[in-house]
Formats: sequence, structure tokens, C-alpha cells
Amino acid sequence: MFTLQIHTVDTPKPLFTTTSSATIHGPNPNNDNNSSSSNPTELRGVAHLFRHLPPTTTTATATPSSNTTARTTLLFVVAVPNYLSTNEFLLFCGSHLDHCCELIFLRNDAMEDRYSVLIRLENQLTADGFYHTFDGRRFKPFEAEVCHIYFTQSVEYTDSAEIAGTPPPGFTELPTCPVCRLCQRHDEKPACAVCGSLKNPWVCLICGFVGCGRYEEGHAKNHWSGTQHCYSLELETQQIWDYVGDNYVQRLNQSKADGKSVMTNAHCVSLDGECGTCANNEDSGIGDALLSSKVEAIVDEYIHLLATQLETQRQHYESLLAEAKTSKESSISNAVDKAVFSRMQDMQYKLEKYPEEKKAVANRNRDLMKNDEALQKKLKEIQESESSSLRSRDQKILDLEEQIRDMKIYVEAHRMLANSTDSDGIKGGTLLPHYESLLAEAKTSKESSISNAVDKAVFSRMQDMQYKLEKYPEEKKAVANRNRDLMKNDEALQKKLKEIQERYCHLLH
Repeated sequence: MFTLQIHTVDTPKPLFTTTSSATIHGPNPNNDNNSSSSNPTELRGVAHLFRHLPPTTTTATATPSSNTTARTTLLFVVAVPNYLSTNEFLLFCGSHLDHCCELIFLRNDAMEDRYSVLIRLENQLTADGFYHTFDGRRFKPFEAEVCHIYFTQSVEYTDSAEIAGTPPPGFTELPTCPVCRLCQRHDEKPACAVCGSLKNPWVCLICGFVGCGRYEEGHAKNHWSGTQHCYSLELETQQIWDYVGDNYVQRLNQSKADGKSVMTNAHCVSLDGECGTCANNEDSGIGDALLSSKVEAIVDEYIHLLATQLETQRQHYESLLAEAKTSKESSISNAVDKAVFSRMQDMQYKLEKYPEEKKAVANRNRDLMKNDEALQKKLKEIQESESSSLRSRDQKILDLEEQIRDMKIYVEAHRMLANSTDSDGIKGGTLLPHYESLLAEAKTSKESSISNAVDKAVFSRMQDMQYKLEKYPEEKKAVANRNRDLMKNDEALQKKLKEIQERYCHLLH
């Protein structure tokens, strides 16, 4: 919960002489609540912002971290940068100004680089929308300043500075500067980043690492050993230790006046402008000039040392980057070499394998050709043998037929003679043509049956031989095609191996 008390002896003045240049229009022009916002006003005075503290909340923890509680329609925008004019602020608010009932620009003569704005909106919904839209938002895209808004319960105007600066019961005053507002709580005591010790902390001037001293766990020195950051600040004495020179840096700085080493007393306490624990209480002009000269020398020396150390660190990290780059390139090169070597091994294995397969196919082709020749020769021999056997059989058949014919004639003649009554008269006679025709028909029938049987056997054997002759050319053609494909694959592999060898030679060079 926040409340606002404004110390002012001024009266609100219209910001613009004419309402045509900057006018806030409400949603209802006839509403009396919008009459006061037709022209923003400007007021000069000092604003005091107070926050209500719960009974269990201490002053050290009174830093406002959230403004979401105790929401009202009255908003207070603090620390608006002066480079943002009133017109620009109105443009920054945009269409939200249509819901404003009151708009006051509060300026403080003691802080001319900033001003504050008090805004009253129509209802809580529009106030919440304004807050969530602009709180934490940059005034300009390329500037670092952001908008800080508070929900304010009440505002009180007074001409008494004492009354305006006195917080109400249960409230505490908050600064309106956003920078001071972030520094209200005490910083935590630095502790060692490794062991958490609070005793004798040292801070690395290069990277800000906090470690304990050598009389504790020695983590500050271990940090120097690991990173080579050789300058460390002792927080208790505010002295800088050089690990390389094994000495405090203050003892290495020489005075411009007398050339003596500058010794600082970190435990010297000032009381009312004079030293309270040592004899350095002279305030003459010569002492001030000498002190100023020594301070300048120390500052210059510190700047030089830090620049040198930063340059050393830059070179160190550049060397690390170069090593990392070299290592990466080496690993990539090794990986490429391994991949190329593996691919070449595979290609070599295939090249060694394909000649064997080619040789096997050639042997198979040669064997098939030999088998073809042998089969052709055997077929010819079988055909000749069949022809010879057929001729011999035909000859035997003819002889047998003649013998059978003679035998039939002889038997028929004896039978006829035996049955004849005039057998003596038939002696010395000739055979009739009828018997000759019977013998011819018997011979023809016998020859036809034998010829049919022989033709069937020969035809069946010829079909088998013809099937084999038709099958072997196809197999021979398939073998020839396979041989041709293997030769093509061999040529492609030879070409690819040559390309891989050329690429490998290119990578080596």
C-alpha cells in the first residue's frame, strides 16, 4: 500500500495554452469526470512516496518488489527522464489516455533531469490495464530508461515541508529515484565461492571470483593457479596482491614527487576530517598536492596493470581458441582419413573379389560351351546311330518279309495241292495272281506297323534332343549377359577407385 504527500506552494497550471494541441478525450465527452482531463496540468513541488509496512516487516526488507497489492485507480509514475517531453509522454501512453480523468505532471526544481506523473483513471479495469501495459516498459526503444508505476491509495498536498516529509504511522518513505530504490537493502557479505567461508575474502580483479585467503582454505590462490589471474583484492584492507611478484601492488607504485614507495594504511579512520589513529593529520596544501599526485600515480599504475593483465588474458584465450581450432581441424582430418581409408578398404575388397567372380563366371561359361559342343557331338552320333540302326532294321524286315512271303506261298501251295483231286495235273503249273496280291497286302501291313513304331520312338527321341538344344542357347545367353554385367561393374569400380585415390591425394596435399 502506497500513499503520496506533495510539498508545493504552487497551483496546478494548464500544460497547454490551447486544448487543440494536446487534449485527453474520454469515452464520453459529456461526463463531468473528464472535464478536468481536457488539458493536462503541471505542478512544481517535492513528492514524498510512503509505503505501508506490515508489523513483521523490517526496514531492511522494505524494498518494493511487487506492486500488485492494494490496487487503486490512482497511478504514480516516478522518475520519468527529462529528455521525454510531455507530448512524447502523452504519445507514449497512447489510447490509454482516453480513460484518464486526471493527469498532473509534477516537477522538482532540485531534480531537473526527471519528473513524475500522477494519473487517475476511470475504473479499476482501465487502471490495471495501464499498469500491466507500461510498468517496466522502455520509454524509447534505444534508451535504457524504463517506466516505474505505483498504485497510490491517496495523495495529499501541503505547503509545509516538514509535514510532507513526515511519514504517516505505519509507513516508511521510499525514494522516487529508480537507482536509489534498488539500493535500499544492504549487500550480503561476500563469501568464498567454493567453501562459503566469510573470513578473509579475496576478489579476483579479472573475473570477480571470490575465494578465501591462504590462511583459510586458499581457494583464491588455487583460482590463480588454475586461471593465471594474478591480481586479487583483499576486501578487508582494500589492498591488491600480485601473485606473480609475490607482493602488494601498492608497494610497487612510486610517487611522482619523491620516488619513494607509496604505503597505504587501510585501517586509518577519518574523524571529522582528521585522521584519528595515526599522525597523518596535516592538511597543508603541499600534503594535499602530494596526496593527489600519489593517488593519480596509483590510478595510472592500476590502469596500466589491468590493461596489461587483460591483454595477457586476451592472448591466453586466443591461444586456447587457436589450440581448440587446431585440435578440431586435426580431429576432422583424422576422421576424414579414417573414412577414406575404410572406403578404400571396402573398394579394394570388392576389387579383389570381383576378379575371382569374373574368373568363376568365365570358367562356368567355358564349361557350358564345352558341354554344348559335347552335346552337339553326341546328338550327331545318336542321330547317325539311329539312322544306321533304322537302315539295318529295315533291311532285316525286308528279308524277313520275303522269307515269310515265301513261307506262306509254300504253305498255301501245299495246302491247295493236298486238297486238290487232280494234284498230278497241277504239277508243273503257275501261281495265280490272287495269291500274289495276298502276299503283297500282308507285306505292306507288316511294314506299316513296324514303320509306325520306329517313327514314334525316333520322334520322341528327337523331341528330347530338340528341347535340350533349345534350352542350352538360353543358358548360354544368360551366362554371356552375366559376364557382360560383371565387366561393366569392374570398369565402374576401377573408375570410382581412381576418383577416391585422387581425392585422397588432394586431402594429403
